[in-house]
Amino acid sequence: MASPNPNDAVMKIKAMLEEGQPRYTDECCIYRVPHEIRKHNEEAYTPKVVSIGPFHHGNQNLLNMEGHKRLLCRKFIERSETKNLESFVSCVEKLEANVRGCYSDEIKLSKEELVMVILVDCCFILELLLRYHFKQWSLLSRRLHSYVDYDLLLLENQVPFFDLDKLYKLAFPTALNGGGHNSHPSLLNLALYFLPACIIPDTNDEQILNNVDRVVHFTDLSRKCLLASSHLFQPSASGRSRGAKVTHIFSATEFNEAGVKFEINKNDKDVDLLIRKGIIENWLGDSNAVAKMFNGLGVNLIYEDFNVQYSHIFEDLNAFCAHPWNKKVATLKRDYCNTPWKTAASIAGIFLLILTIIQTIFSILQVVH
Repeated sequence: MASPNPNDAVMKIKAMLEEGQPRYTDECCIYRVPHEIRKHNEEAYTPKVVSIGPFHHGNQNLLNMEGHKRLLCRKFIERSETKNLESFVSCVEKLEANVRGCYSDEIKLSKEELVMVILVDCCFILELLLRYHFKQWSLLSRRLHSYVDYDLLLLENQVPFFDLDKLYKLAFPTALNGGGHNSHPSLLNLALYFLPACIIPDTNDEQILNNVDRVVHFTDLSRKCLLASSHLFQPSASGRSRGAKVTHIFSATEFNEAGVKFEINKNDKDVDLLIRKGIIENWLGDSNAVAKMFNGLGVNLIYEDFNVQYSHIFEDLNAFCAHPWNKKVATLKRDYCNTPWKTAASIAGIFLLILTIIQTIFSILQVVH
């Protein structure tokens, strides 16, 4: 039996290494939610009624909406100025390779299958947005509408914004260039009109348009809208910005020695107080559920920097801890006043010391006179 040729192994390993590809490309912008985050609440990251893009395509729980998606896709093509299916298919085919590169996972669909998915999903979204804008009947119940709205904001349920934009401009070349009474708003304006009020509260579209950079998909747009609309992300009066760095924070032991109190706060009735003050509207019906929701917001999130509001808290804590008087007071409380009996004994000792000092002063005065 012939011995194995070491060159064969070399060739196989070389071929294997050449098959290596970067995990993410520069075009990649649509990702799977990491398992470590998803496992805490699977439903929060999974669409409820409609799949968009390849990640959830074919999900048995979402098939009921496929017929409706195809209907609105057809309505969009009929609404368009060209009314030519071939031109829309050709447009998506030219973009197919770029679209495929936008997804973090390898897409198992063939080119033809991916073109069909992207075409139907994009035209469905565009028709839905136009019906929102022109206040036309969308053929969906109000309850189903709410689910669709939020499904379209999920990270795994996205199509690239450039694909939507290409198809939109292909459909209405005249209307987008001042076509009289048939003029259409830009796709970005349509998308902003679609976003729920909770995404862009108390901020007009013009402000958002002036502060939103290149949008890659709807989730990205909602994030940028929140950043642009929130005063928390603007520089404060002291000039400290959102990306304020915390260079040092004292340890828990040092905080304890300075008199900072640590308490376990599972609910401590904070939610009830905020509800009574009108700060929180509780639709969950259970204050503990609300507290649990807020306490779980930071699970498995990694922060590169801190919000300026948190940096203010850190700075105040550091200043409190660094003050020598606070440490002395804390030491006195910890060593001599940590129980009622010790407190009483300490007060009695101080009172006795004061009396002793007074008696000493009187004795000295008597001797002098």
